[in-house]
Amino acid sequence: MSEKVKSPQATIIVLFLLQLSIGVSLSYSISNSATTDQEPYEAFSFDLHSNEVKNVRGWRYHFGDHPEWAQLNYNDSLWMKLPYSPGVQDKTDGIRWYRAPIFLFGEQDDYDVLALYFRLLGISYEVYWDGELLDHNGHVSQDPSQEIPGGIRKIVKLKREFTTPGRHLLAIRLSRHFKGQTYRIFSTQFGYFSGIQSNIHTHSNLLYWEGGLFLLASLFTLALYLGSHKRSYLLFAVFCFLNLCYTAYGILQYEIDMNTQSFDILLLLFHIGKVLLYSTLNIFFILHFDIPYKHVHVCSSIIVTLVIRFVLGSNLIALSTLYSLALLLYATRYYPSESILSMLGVSIFSFSDIAFLQNIFPGTYLVAGELLFLFCIIFAISKKIRKQDQLHEEAIMKTARMETELLKRHIQPHFIMNTLLSIVSWLSENPKKAALLIHSLANEFRVIHEISSKKEIPLQREIALCESHLRLMGFRKDATYTLTTRNLCQEEAVPPMIFHTLIENALTHAYEPGENGSFTLICEKNKKKIQYTLQNDGSRLKKLKEKSAEQIDEGMGMKYVRARLQESYPHKCQIRYGFKDGNWEVIIVISK
Repeated sequence: MSEKVKSPQATIIVLFLLQLSIGVSLSYSISNSATTDQEPYEAFSFDLHSNEVKNVRGWRYHFGDHPEWAQLNYNDSLWMKLPYSPGVQDKTDGIRWYRAPIFLFGEQDDYDVLALYFRLLGISYEVYWDGELLDHNGHVSQDPSQEIPGGIRKIVKLKREFTTPGRHLLAIRLSRHFKGQTYRIFSTQFGYFSGIQSNIHTHSNLLYWEGGLFLLASLFTLALYLGSHKRSYLLFAVFCFLNLCYTAYGILQYEIDMNTQSFDILLLLFHIGKVLLYSTLNIFFILHFDIPYKHVHVCSSIIVTLVIRFVLGSNLIALSTLYSLALLLYATRYYPSESILSMLGVSIFSFSDIAFLQNIFPGTYLVAGELLFLFCIIFAISKKIRKQDQLHEEAIMKTARMETELLKRHIQPHFIMNTLLSIVSWLSENPKKAALLIHSLANEFRVIHEISSKKEIPLQREIALCESHLRLMGFRKDATYTLTTRNLCQEEAVPPMIFHTLIENALTHAYEPGENGSFTLICEKNKKKIQYTLQNDGSRLKKLKEKSAEQIDEGMGMKYVRARLQESYPHKCQIRYGFKDGNWEVIIVISK
């Protein structure tokens, strides 16, 4: 027993360590490719016929401050080179200069101007083009008390006379004394103003699409939680809501030009939220697939997420989903299709997130990956709900069968008792008739014994049993009972003894001793349903007419009929009864 308990834990730990080593190797290769596979110090050139927006490369930087560093012909060959890497961070303080030569060739568009786009560049900076001050963001100062932080983004248009074909110089004077959490990313884009605006609108629209996806997913899973009160659904709703907040954070960068100090507060919340986001996803799988040692895995998943965040960085925090993959691999033993779907979705989600943050894929691939992820997870949830519904239906059917068996045990002794009392009375008055009654009773019991355990029998056999029962009861009560049928389809099958039970009920409650009676069974059939109507007369029905439908108690016989119908046609049958034209009528409707 102890070995079975330990094996899932050991399996998950081994698989997680294996996948983590693969993930670290992958992150190392990605970071290496970003800094070594590209040409880091090549001069930046731009085709004036192109509509492309490009990241400026070939930067050199130097600490200090001197006005001549903005000049085109200043020799900066001794300056340090800045390796090109998307998201490279500069964490030092004070004033420094950045210089990058830009070569323009071709003819400029007559209806557009070139522009520079700065986003999350730093705290305060000034932009120079061929020695001319173009614009500034905040106030650059050597004195920390005099520095004024600027906004998080800025577009600087270049005059047409500044962008003639040939060699130009872009220089940036930058100060950074503010001790906040703001990204120290050095990234500048160059292109036509219309192209930069188009890129901003494209990224913003993608974020709105991304936010819409997670909003719908959070509302859907929240509705599932409110309907079932399962904590796993609430956790996935929280996960989707955190993703929605994450996209709102991105939208703010494009829609609002906020101060870097204000943005720093949002950035701190972003880092906290991203740890919560991936921790919530891991915990969702722990609860949803009923992983053993829940508390251990919840604590372990949070620790793993924190370790990856602070060791590998925020851009690689998606590697924490390797813990989820290990858990899902274990869950395939019990939920194979649901677990495999979830593994596929998580793999797509984590890979698209890392690839986007490493500038391997554009934003459209990220949104597509998130859409596939949500589809896989919601599809897996729906399959698990369907499986649970099937188990619930099986439990209901088992209960119905048990109820049916119980009702049969009540009905058969009730019928035997009434018949034996009749035989006792006939033995003294008419022994021959009593013998005939005994033979009829034995024949009926034989038929009942053959069919009672079956789920369905041919309608023709059910009618024959009813007619035999009417003859038997005619002997008992010294009366004549008839059964007339209309439009019956002999090939149809019905649960055994449903009409037999209804007729026996009618004989007990509708007729006085020695009173003749007539029964009519009508069948109406179409493509959608089949309807059976059983009618009977009887002098004792007058007492029932005085009662409303709610006042008429449903006896053991009617409960048996309902249980049998529900067993054979779950949620597809209806039964109703009442008076019509002075007769008692029972209607059974079976949907196809």
